[in-house]
Amino acid sequence: MTAASGNKAGGDKIDWRALWVNGDLARFCFISLGILLHATNETMIATVMPAMVGDIAGVQFVGWSLAVYELGAIVAGAAAGRLVSFVALRTNMMAAALLYAAGALVCATAPSMPIFLAGRLVEGL
Repeated sequence: MTAASGNKAGGDKIDWRALWVNGDLARFCFISLGILLHATNETMIATVMPAMVGDIAGVQFVGWSLAVYELGAIVAGAAAGRLVSFVALRTNMMAAALLYAAGALVCATAPSMPIFLAGRLVEGL
């Protein structure tokens, strides 16, 4: 293994400064932030779901709240590679952030479980 793959055996060290200079460190941090957002979203929803079900009912749809989000994320992930062929990556990322924010707003204001699930689908996308 080489230093680029993360193995420090044999005195090899990762050159973080070189990663910063060529822009790869910023990309790495951006991708890591996306992974963190996805993971914390799932954890947060699983934590607040019992209290939320008490407010808007729909206990039979609790499993769907995670499944619908994942479905949206899988569809968006599969489509992302093709979308960058037509639209710039920056534009795609801005659209994704706006879609996520819109989905979060729908979820936060949802008066019923079906509307909440629609918001979760939009968040996943």
